[in-house]
Amino acid sequence: MAYNALIPQSTDQLSISQGQILGNFTALGAIAGNANNSSASLNTNSGFNWLYLPVQGSIPPVGSAFAAGQIGMYSALNASTGVNELYINKTTSLGVVQLPMTGYVLGGTNAANGWCYLPCGLKMAWGRATLAAPGLFTVVYATEIPSFPGFTTQTSAPQLTRISSGATITTTPFLQSFTNLQFVARSSAAIGGTADFTWFVVGL
Repeated sequence: MAYNALIPQSTDQLSISQGQILGNFTALGAIAGNANNSSASLNTNSGFNWLYLPVQGSIPPVGSAFAAGQIGMYSALNASTGVNELYINKTTSLGVVQLPMTGYVLGGTNAANGWCYLPCGLKMAWGRATLAAPGLFTVVYATEIPSFPGFTTQTSAPQLTRISSGATITTTPFLQSFTNLQFVARSSAAIGGTADFTWFVVGL
C-alpha cells in the first residue's frame, strides 16, 4: 500500500483508518529499506536510524524534477568508478550539476595516484612521478589515473613537492605550464640527476 498523507480524516470510520495507518507504517518501513514496519531502520523517537536509497536508472532520476536551487539526493551507477555512488543534485557556479560525492579511484600508473570528488563539487587528483634532468615531465591526468572524469575548466595551479631521503639534492622540479588536461614539470638542473616528487591539484 502506498503512503497516504491525508489520513486520518475526522469523518473516517475507525475500521477504515486503522488499516490506512497500518499501511502508512508499512510504507515508511519500505522507504527505510525494509518492508517490516518494526524494522531497526525505524527509530520510534526521532525517525530513521538509516536510509536505503535504491539505485536509479538515470542521472538525474526520471521524474525527479528538482526545483531550482534545491538539493536532491539519490543513488546511481557511476560510469567512472563502476559502482553505485551517492549523488547530490545541487547548484554550483557552473549551474545545476549531478555530483557523485562518494566517487573515488585509487591507483593508476603509480600506486600513489588517485582522484576523488569533494562535496562542494570540486575534483581532487594526486600522484607521484620522477623527473630526469635535464628535461621535462608531462603528467596527463587521463593517463596517470585511468577513469578520471577530468577537469572541465582551467584548474588551479598544481602543487609539486620534492621527495628527499636526506641525500644531496641535485635537481628540483618546477611547474612550467598547466591546462585542464595536464601539467608540465621541468628540472632545475642543467645536467644529470633525477627528482622524485608528488603532485596535487584541485579543480572543476
